[in-house]
Amino acid sequence: MINIPAYTPEFNPCGQVWKYIKQRFKNRVFKAMEAIREWLGKTVRDMSEKTIIISQNTM
Repeated sequence: MINIPAYTPEFNPCGQVWKYIKQRFKNRVFKAMEAIREWLGKTVRDMSEKTIIISQNTM
């Protein structure tokens, strides 16, 4: 049995996808919450399966 610490983002695929999104979010300025929603929606829709797998394997 392997003891995994309580917080291990490298073993959490969702955490890796958020890391990918946050890297693209840095230094952006949005004028309204709707602009953030649109940007996030487009970013997620444009994310390929390969990108998600690569994000999971970067840690």
